[in-house]
Amino acid sequence: MITRHATRCLVRATLGTFLTLAAGACARGTTGVATVQPRAFDFASIADSILVTPPLHRGHIGIEVYDPGTGRILYQHDGERRFVPASNQKLWGTATALHELGPEYRYRTPILGIGLDAVTGTAEALVVVGRGDPTLSARFHPDDLAALDSLADSVSMAGVRRITGDLIVDASFFDPAIIPGTWTFGNLNGTSAPPTGAFVVAEGVFRVRVAPGPAVGAPAVVEPRAPAGVVPVLNQVITTENDSTARTSNSRGPWSDTLRISGSVNLEADERIMRMPMTDPVFFAAEALAEALRARGIVMEGGVRIVYDSTEAAMIREGRISDGPAILSVREVAAWTSPPMGDIAAAILAPSQNWIAEQVLRTLGAERRGRGSWQAGIAVTNEFLFGTVGIDSTALRLNDGSGMSNQNLVTPHAVIQLYDYARTAPWGPVFRAALAKPGEPGTLSSRLRHLEGRMAGKTGTLNGVNALSGYLRVRDGRELIFSIVSNASGLPSGPVVAAIDQLVGALADGNVPR
Repeated sequence: MITRHATRCLVRATLGTFLTLAAGACARGTTGVATVQPRAFDFASIADSILVTPPLHRGHIGIEVYDPGTGRILYQHDGERRFVPASNQKLWGTATALHELGPEYRYRTPILGIGLDAVTGTAEALVVVGRGDPTLSARFHPDDLAALDSLADSVSMAGVRRITGDLIVDASFFDPAIIPGTWTFGNLNGTSAPPTGAFVVAEGVFRVRVAPGPAVGAPAVVEPRAPAGVVPVLNQVITTENDSTARTSNSRGPWSDTLRISGSVNLEADERIMRMPMTDPVFFAAEALAEALRARGIVMEGGVRIVYDSTEAAMIREGRISDGPAILSVREVAAWTSPPMGDIAAAILAPSQNWIAEQVLRTLGAERRGRGSWQAGIAVTNEFLFGTVGIDSTALRLNDGSGMSNQNLVTPHAVIQLYDYARTAPWGPVFRAALAKPGEPGTLSSRLRHLEGRMAGKTGTLNGVNALSGYLRVRDGRELIFSIVSNASGLPSGPVVAAIDQLVGALADGNVPR
């Protein structure tokens, strides 16, 4: 039996010392210990000990370990209780997209010339048909606007020289909402929760350059890297002496486009780049495309117009751009095709990318229910999880695609069920490849390095929430599936993550029953 003193030693110890500790090397008041041969420790004893030992004893922790080879649950602690999952939430929508749309599914964004005269190159309108492509960013291309530059090149090569009317963005594939209703106010000004839409670039985030002014007392340089006029700035940053304490702060209400930035910056300080979420991401992308078109010499006599109404959008795609009876010719002058869903899944799971996860969830709703809303996307996901995977409908409550909502609820057992289903699904290898892995780029790059080549999983971090689940090759060669979720520990993530990693290390290298 492991004493309370021994368990504290185990929690504090590194994984590399577990073998010795479990063999009896942690004893109170001794100046030395007898030499013993290291032996494998019992995972269940280690897990039970960590659960009742400070600092984790006051939190709520769910653990389940499953052997898919035998169909047996090997260890469970509150595996059927519901927990807030944080970014383990991304597993549901990503797996559903791979199942419903397939790993080879690609987004396609056409641009239509309405009333285009091929001789003069004059069009009465140019229409971007947004379809929610989440790959129009530097994550997939040389820079955030590279895809728009390519589209503008294609429009120019198609012979378009003048647009007498508007650049219209058909954004009706998604509904007008830009964030889930269950996100909190504090999320809205951060880059972890940028707004979504049917036509968005740069993952809904723009950059602001902050640099000292020419002299002490002069206003600092605050320069949004955005289309002209899209981001109004109230600059209250002053250049100060080099030996002064300088700092800046920014604020922007969710109902205001104006970026207010105040504080000070030292005269000889290096420039700094801030990242901010867009307030109207579709309008931002439309204006950025308009700039790219003008840069190629295309004259735009109208403005930018965003259309969310599906009936109006359908009429525009048919060539009806005014209230009159005229139907103008419609010609596709350019199109952008995304990388496949398999690549998009990897961009969600390994780095735990929130914005792409939300775009994919809304895409599921649009493709399968005809409505690009969170409710429709969740309905498609639930249908797959409950009807196909066989998860109990009371085990889950889904409110978004990324896990930012603290109203999401899942059980560790449900997570196990999804991993087990994916293990033999046709899209299973793509799903597995998309997961984070120790020693590789992603959220596990610096964790559990001794398990390189033996583990693939999904992390989760939110205020008061830490999670890790995945596939793990244990010391006897079996591959097990595990899920660990911690809620309400009241601790910073560091000690909780360390304890979770100790549990995974113990599972990988200890004695696990068959």
